Amino acid sequence: MVSRSRRLVRLIAVWVSIVTAVLALIAVLRPALPVSASFAGCTMFPADNIWNARVDGLPVHSLSNAYVTSISAVKPLHPDFGAGQWAGFDIGMADAAVTGLQPKVAVAFDFASESDPGPYPIPANPPIEGGNYVTNTGDRHMLIVDTTNCMLYETWNSWKQPDGSWSA
Repeated sequence: MVSRSRRLVRLIAVWVSIVTAVLALIAVLRPALPVSASFAGCTMFPADNIWNARVDGLPVHSLSNAYVTSISAVKPLHPDFGAGQWAGFDIGMADAAVTGLQPKVAVAFDFASESDPGPYPIPANPPIEGGNYVTNTGDRHMLIVDTTNCMLYETWNSWKQPDGSWSA
């Protein structure tokens, strides 16, 4: 009998393989971004970063067909890039661009050991994934880009506190 931890390791390995295959498929099916790709004037990755590497000439993984079959070659892909609205609210992960002058606020993290300590430059009413930023109970990601310092800040399960700080 396979131990529970070995099954978990195998499950994680399968998911990592599937995510890798999906990312490779997305890269092949859409044109690569130019090396100079930027957001709000900030370069996303250095030119020699692995995320800028072309993959369209790489050999197909031996388990590629199995990955595609497990995901489904005929069902639509739902990448959740944030296009459109649902129930009157924007969907997907929205972002906000702020300058280096944006006042920074404290963020208390549920998983502090996995987070940068902050403070973070969160504007007064930032866009939050899932719609209504007061009552929504979805993932509640925030993406904030400091355009002066070209720094990305991301939080999850983001809630503004009465004192103006945030919990995430």
